[in-house]
Amino acid sequence: MYREYFMKTMKRIVKKNRKLLSENFFRPQIEKKMRRLLHNKDATIFSCNCTGGVMLHDLGLKFNTPTVNFFFHADDYLKFIMNYEKYINLPVLEVKYHDKSYPVASIGDIKCYLVHYESVEEFKRIWDRRKKRINPDNIYLVWCDRDGFSEEMLELFAKIEYPKVFFSHKPYPEYEFVVYLPEFSSESQVGTITEWSDKYGYKWFDKHFDYVKWLNGQNVKKCLR
Repeated sequence: MYREYFMKTMKRIVKKNRKLLSENFFRPQIEKKMRRLLHNKDATIFSCNCTGGVMLHDLGLKFNTPTVNFFFHADDYLKFIMNYEKYINLPVLEVKYHDKSYPVASIGDIKCYLVHYESVEEFKRIWDRRKKRINPDNIYLVWCDRDGFSEEMLELFAKIEYPKVFFSHKPYPEYEFVVYLPEFSSESQVGTITEWSDKYGYKWFDKHFDYVKWLNGQNVKKCLR
């Protein structure tokens, strides 16, 4: 009983100190270096969840994308990136009946799960403002194996002709855009990849992947750490 309590307490302490060290010492140095090395400063990132927004935030860039602070289910994300011109010209509507503790919006036949918004009205204002900043000649795609992903979807994703990255709990050597996160290999999907991966300032999405090189034009394989 005592040993179990001790181990749980130690895990909490390690996790807390890892976050404090990462946030207050190591991460600022990493971000300073990333911002200095970045050349592509007007990219649009279409992300399946909050990862793309965190990437842009850490680089000190404006959100030239409406896909910030919410998530899509996997099939809806594919619909959006395959025909984003259609969806950004459709009205944002409130989904009134759902089982979530946060607002849900619909845009045509896709749903947006607004985990970091107070209301659909707030989301609509921000969506409408940011969609005007989309740079159609500089689009990047960020996806991961959460929220209803199935392996059959990767074949469709591979055919989309934008620079793309896919974070996965298992390797897919046949796809050059996949970043394998071995720390989640015993799970059914990756965890929340915007969280800290260690006490040295790296988050899960950039622990094994130099996304500054990727935004600067390198393919994913050349950006692996």
